[in-house]
Amino acid sequence: MIEHPSPLLFWPLAVITVAGALGVLLLRNVLHAALALMVAFLGVAGLYLGLCAPFLAAVQVMVYVGAVCVLLAFAVMLTEHSEERAGPALNRMAPAALVVAGAALLLFSSLLLRSPWSEGPSGFAFDIETLGRALVGEWVLPFELLSLVLLSAALGGICLVRKEGKKT
Repeated sequence: MIEHPSPLLFWPLAVITVAGALGVLLLRNVLHAALALMVAFLGVAGLYLGLCAPFLAAVQVMVYVGAVCVLLAFAVMLTEHSEERAGPALNRMAPAALVVAGAALLLFSSLLLRSPWSEGPSGFAFDIETLGRALVGEWVLPFELLSLVLLSAALGGICLVRKEGKKT
């Protein structure tokens, strides 16, 4: 098991993640932005793998890439959308957003530089078997209720995009 993630693994994955996030912000086509979101989520999953968290990486891929982004892509493709509007990519709030983002960057940078960092708790043992036993044991009711909430959200999304008068 790797104790510390390699910079050779971290930096390419960080660049992929940031590039995907920038694609979400800058692409005008919604479907292309959803694909860029998938790239960002896959980069985060790779970062989880680099941190020796394979379960989080698998959940990231299954839930976010597999469910959220695919659902978003289907919703975009199923809805009737007119031709994309021609207009400026930036709106009148862009300067204010830039100021707020710069202030947040300065604040987080100063907090990051002043924070004492430690190696983390020693003796922390977590395995997937323990999580699995907890999900089908003590936490089975909330786990199943969450699945019903997600199912109802998916059905609601399908009902919203279904055209009137068409039987499916």
